[in-house]
Amino acid sequence: MIISQVGDAAASIDRVVREAGHTPVAVLTTRRAVEEGPKRERFFLRVFSQSPTDLDILVPANSKRIAPLLESYEPDLVVCCGFPWLIPPQALAVPRLGAINIHPSLLPRWRGPFPVAWAIRCGDDLGSTVHRMDANYDTGPILAQGSVPFENEWSWEELGPKLDALEAKLLLQALERLAAGDEGEPQPATDDPYAGEFEDDYVWVDWSKSVEEVLRQIRAWQFVGVTRERERGPLAKIRGETVRVQRAGRGGRGLVEIECANGPVDIEAVESPAA
Repeated sequence: MIISQVGDAAASIDRVVREAGHTPVAVLTTRRAVEEGPKRERFFLRVFSQSPTDLDILVPANSKRIAPLLESYEPDLVVCCGFPWLIPPQALAVPRLGAINIHPSLLPRWRGPFPVAWAIRCGDDLGSTVHRMDANYDTGPILAQGSVPFENEWSWEELGPKLDALEAKLLLQALERLAAGDEGEPQPATDDPYAGEFEDDYVWVDWSKSVEEVLRQIRAWQFVGVTRERERGPLAKIRGETVRVQRAGRGGRGLVEIECANGPVDIEAVESPAA
């Protein structure tokens, strides 16, 4: 059983587990993906269109309905990635081999919904972890983990294939450990911050910061997914107009050059905040 709100993730999991000799039976996604605005509607349409036609598409009304739906399929294993709800213990207890999650960070660092954006913001290494699921978000024992080099990516279209390739390898490693009855390594206790939404005052680019901090702020916002209803960053006033900055750099090749604390930043691409 695959659980995901992201069509690309569900399709990738399906491919990997089939190549490993297993048979997926269904994809479970969220009712929210259908009902709450055009962005989430696109999420659902991608799950629907990218899932193989031999898989059922399940849309529970709420998290309490997940367990009964799983029970009707009697799955050996649940593989989750990109799912917003905390799955109840009753549902996690249904699969014979348990449930695992693919999380795009080097756990226990950056638990939460926006780990890639926070890692970029803080200059951390990027990576992914496959872990057993338990009663909390992203806290279960680790089955596989690896990093990926972060170079000049400014979008999911650029970074996504590198993470997908890494996560495919990690998922295979995790499946092998599960088949051997391996429980994985418990995650150490940590007081690392939660990778939640960025603060309201981080929406606007702070040109008083260093070039490195400004570039990380602009880049990090490119990897923030659907958020609550508010302005999405990074916003800036450029030539008297409010814009959302999409790409920036150094070297005098941009649309406009803006001075920061220790040098200039070149603004290379912008869009309207209404986009």
